[in-house]
Amino acid sequence: MVIFLNLRGFQKEFEAVNRSMSFSEEGFEALFEYLEELNPSLECDPISLDETYTEYLNIEDYNDDYCTSLKSFEEVENVVVSFGTHAIIYN
Repeated sequence: MVIFLNLRGFQKEFEAVNRSMSFSEEGFEALFEYLEELNPSLECDPISLDETYTEYLNIEDYNDDYCTSLKSFEEVENVVVSFGTHAIIYN
């Protein structure tokens, strides 16, 4: 059986496995839209998605994690989506 999720259903899947704090509201929306565009029938595995994608609120947080001194997310190769000062990175 296949169940198609909307944005709220997508977020509830993360809540069900205690991963609701992994992304901001905007981050969930950006990741959902990215994944929908990538493959509309993609299986929703919140634990795998949480381990595969990371939201950074700003480039400084990214620099801290990766010991870099980049000026913007435009310099990061594995950004899948950016919005405002945030970006979602493919790990």
